[in-house]
Amino acid sequence: MSAANCITDATAPAVEPELAEVGPERVESDPGARARKRLFVCFAGTMFLGFGLTGWYVQERLVSTETAVAPEAAAVTTSAAPIAPPSLVAVTPERYLQVTSLGPRQDARFLRRLSAEGFEARLSVDSAARPQILIGPFGAADALEHAQRKLSRDGILALETTN
Repeated sequence: MSAANCITDATAPAVEPELAEVGPERVESDPGARARKRLFVCFAGTMFLGFGLTGWYVQERLVSTETAVAPEAAAVTTSAAPIAPPSLVAVTPERYLQVTSLGPRQDARFLRRLSAEGFEARLSVDSAARPQILIGPFGAADALEHAQRKLSRDGILALETTN
């Protein structure tokens, strides 16, 4: 061995036990470090995507409530027939088909579609201030069932309700 080789061997930098240099790349001696880093990056990406989708959804819901479509005013009909006192009238609840409400824009489109198909549909608000689409009223049970079958053929779930 020459003296020059001994000096370079003696002055060689000490290698840290956790990291060893191999060329320009660093190799980690801890095999779990790469898995933990990958787990952290995947978790951060999932959280970023989740918060982004949540923000988009909340924004859409807020914007849709600000641009609510007012229901059309119902036509008022008058009758010349005398009205019996309330104590003598047998009260029978009106029967309707109820369809879910999807938001003001979708409800307005759906009401137009139902009207075009010949249904008497209207937007109503229940006691909990939730909008609902009512189709009817139906006087006879067979008319209600016929309308329910027709809606079912179109893929629309309509439930019987009274109002």
